[in-house]
Amino acid sequence: ENTQIYVTITPYNATGDATGCSEESFTTENTATIPNCTSLSSPLNGANNVPTDTALSWNMVPEATGYRITVGTTAGGIDILNNSDVGNDTTLNLNSDLP
Repeated sequence: ENTQIYVTITPYNATGDATGCSEESFTTENTATIPNCTSLSSPLNGANNVPTDTALSWNMVPEATGYRITVGTTAGGIDILNNSDVGNDTTLNLNSDLP
């Protein structure tokens, strides 16, 4: 995928091969797909009595090359962590304890 391909086509007949045929090129499509979503593996969704010093872990997604994490105290909240790029790790130890 996403590779330059070079092609030369040389016609021929009983008299011989054509000469001076030009090389042509094209680029193949990028077949990469947008990764699927992942889910927490620790703590589990809906868990209660989770320690405030817990690390967050999630399931690996084969198509992903990295993960961005948002953490908040309300649905859609960003007060703890806002779209932080954690690279290709699947575990995050927060810099401070959760409230």
